[in-house]
Amino acid sequence: MINAFTLEDARLVRIDEDENTQLNNAIWLDST
Repeated sequence: MINAFTLEDARLVRIDEDENTQLNNAIWLDST
């Protein structure tokens, strides 16, 4: 159960990182 939870956490972290990258790219494009 702990391992499964850790895997789910890793997926959530990766999703958050992808969303943050898209947001940062959009902000950078808007600022130029």
